[in-house]
Amino acid sequence: MRFITIAGIIIYVFGILACVPPSEETVKPVEMNLSDGTVQQIINLQNSGNLDSLALLLNDESPVVRYLAANAFASNNPGIHGDALIARLEDPSLNVRAVTAFALGQSGQANFTGNLLSAFKDRDSISVNNLQNSNILEGIGKVGDKSQLENLATINTYTKADTLLLLGQVKGIYRFGLRGMYSNNGTEAMMRIVKDKEYPAKVRLVAAHYLARAERMNIEDYKFALADLIREESNDDIRMSLYYALRHTKDPKIRDFLMARLDTESDYRSKVNIIRALGSYRYIQVVDKIISFLKDDNTHVAKTAANYLVQNGKSEDASFYREFSQDIQDWSVKTTLLQSVTKHMPHYFDKARSRIRTDALSAISQSQNPYEQAEYLTILGNDIDSYGSLKDMALNATNPLIKNKSAEALASIVTNDQISKYLKNGLSKFRRTAAADVQELIEQGDVGVIYTFANLIADGKSGLQEFITTDDFLVVALSKLQMPKHVETYNAVVKAIKKINPSSTKTAVTPAPNKAIVWDELTKYGDKPIATINTNKGTIRMELYPYEAPLSTYNFIDLANKDFYDNKTFHRVVPNFVIQGGCPRGDGFGSADYTLRSELSQKYYDQSGYVGMASAGPHTESTQFFITHSPAPHLDGKYTIFGKVLSGMDVVHSIQQGDVMTDVIINN
Repeated sequence: MRFITIAGIIIYVFGILACVPPSEETVKPVEMNLSDGTVQQIINLQNSGNLDSLALLLNDESPVVRYLAANAFASNNPGIHGDALIARLEDPSLNVRAVTAFALGQSGQANFTGNLLSAFKDRDSISVNNLQNSNILEGIGKVGDKSQLENLATINTYTKADTLLLLGQVKGIYRFGLRGMYSNNGTEAMMRIVKDKEYPAKVRLVAAHYLARAERMNIEDYKFALADLIREESNDDIRMSLYYALRHTKDPKIRDFLMARLDTESDYRSKVNIIRALGSYRYIQVVDKIISFLKDDNTHVAKTAANYLVQNGKSEDASFYREFSQDIQDWSVKTTLLQSVTKHMPHYFDKARSRIRTDALSAISQSQNPYEQAEYLTILGNDIDSYGSLKDMALNATNPLIKNKSAEALASIVTNDQISKYLKNGLSKFRRTAAADVQELIEQGDVGVIYTFANLIADGKSGLQEFITTDDFLVVALSKLQMPKHVETYNAVVKAIKKINPSSTKTAVTPAPNKAIVWDELTKYGDKPIATINTNKGTIRMELYPYEAPLSTYNFIDLANKDFYDNKTFHRVVPNFVIQGGCPRGDGFGSADYTLRSELSQKYYDQSGYVGMASAGPHTESTQFFITHSPAPHLDGKYTIFGKVLSGMDVVHSIQQGDVMTDVIINN
């Protein structure tokens, strides 16, 4: 028998990759009908996690069946069925081969590297499939090692018409970067591509995101080229990413360029990224410019400017931040700015802290908006003298958002790095009291509070574990959590138990998803169901994806038809990222009494307005969903995409924390 090493395969395959001539194939999509009983049966097997039966179907005579079976493994690690899946890399169907390559990459298993490389189809093959080849190149970025990164990065012979192959290459390099693996050749390749506007925009976008998200990168040789490119770049999505890439240099000329662009940019998302990039530069050189945007007409920009001060503020300027806050009308900006005051103000400024504490408690009592109240609680989380008030609210609040935010503020006080200076010789007594309070609050049984304090104990930095002598109260709390809806908190408690009692046999769990599709209720809306979300800011209209994510689509339709989403809030808003809603508690810890299986398809977060399922890990989705402000390729292959906004992106961009969905209507 002749043995072929992985190294040999790499040399052979990447030699082929460099020789593939231009082509842009249109792959005929798999034709299926969700009303077909066989199709429904296979999707039901996927939803139930029946991998044994799915593996058997990989050999079915129908390409549709084989495709669906292989596609199911993109959301489920193949485990012992790896060989059966690998065999489909040589399937007669182009689509089956492509989805198999995608599924093997999704596994994250390094042992599939050689199989993917050897399955690359060169131009002389009788069945060339650049979609398959593209998926292989991206998959290598998910499973390969540094040597494959270098080989992938040095391919430079693809023409600008080879969109699929180029996408595979840049996505592969990007995937390596998300795994913390970088190379100078990779950065050079991404720079070469993003600078040349003759490359397809979708290819340049991935390259721009690589430069933006990389944590360890030397761009000194490229910084001025990036600035020149930004000046000429008309694509908003690419430009906003390139701004953030400039955080990798401290050059004063680039700093001045960024500050000047704050005055000329029309896209709020680019302004947000500029301010975030300026966080890498010396505070004294940029702070005046950033402060001038605290009153920006766009709340996302103003809040990002305020958050800059939370992250980078200086103690000597804390009193000035308080002065600025008095002229701010938007409560979300004002409270963020006040957080910077209490975070950076020296602990011995007793009178100033007392005034802020009084004002915050007064605002909490007067406000009718629980999200505004919650942000004032966060302000108090930087003030040790607010401990008693926060404990009372955590014990007595009936609103789960207020209860949990009070607990988070208490946890912030306990872990404050100035607490030893403030308390001096009383630190041990304080921690003993705090440990007893944490136990009392956990025993109340609120899922959000339990999660907060379980993480506090598990982290070990609070010093509380020294005064917690038993894990009994944690074991009791664990027994009262409702599964699967409280799985995130359950696993946090398990970690806390292990911290207190390393010999505990408690283990983290992944509950089996337990919601099934009622097919008639899904198919009656046709191939393209439309969801209309009416909000207090306007209407968002979006198309749902029953073929790519049938369970998630059905779940959303089912909840909408039961009026579940009526009057639910958008509880989480991250500027230039997402708006998120659908939590029955309003704090992110609510769900239904079931979970869904993740449905990770070959859809990508390559544009704004994609609708995805929020999760706490694989197969934990339930009722919460999000809509993206901008492309978010770091979410690809991790979060189910089940729809896309058709109209109303202006409404999406205007939504702020606490805004409300009045109702959701489904039609075809």
